[in-house]
Amino acid sequence: AGGGGAGGGEGGGVVRVEDGPTHLASHPSGGVAYALCAGSGVLLVADVGRDGKGRGALTLVQRVELVNGADADGTDGSSSAAGALACSSDGSFVYVACGGRLSPP
Repeated sequence: AGGGGAGGGEGGGVVRVEDGPTHLASHPSGGVAYALCAGSGVLLVADVGRDGKGRGALTLVQRVELVNGADADGTDGSSSAAGALACSSDGSFVYVACGGRLSPP
């Protein structure tokens, strides 16, 4: 899963407690999972695989900040919630619906 989308992204990283993933979508291949964090406006991209014991495992490969930290009206950005997530049937696109301002590319 490459590209930074609207907000660019960090490779790897960690899922932060405040992220609170609320929506999940998978790539048609089953090898990638997308988690949308509605409260923090973050999209997490993870490889889906197996650990050394054959159990299912997710490895975070990208963290994309979708919404700026402050809204246009100068508030703290709390109204910039992400609310829907979908992957196209051919896996070429991931769609995210969110309010607020998008981060610059």
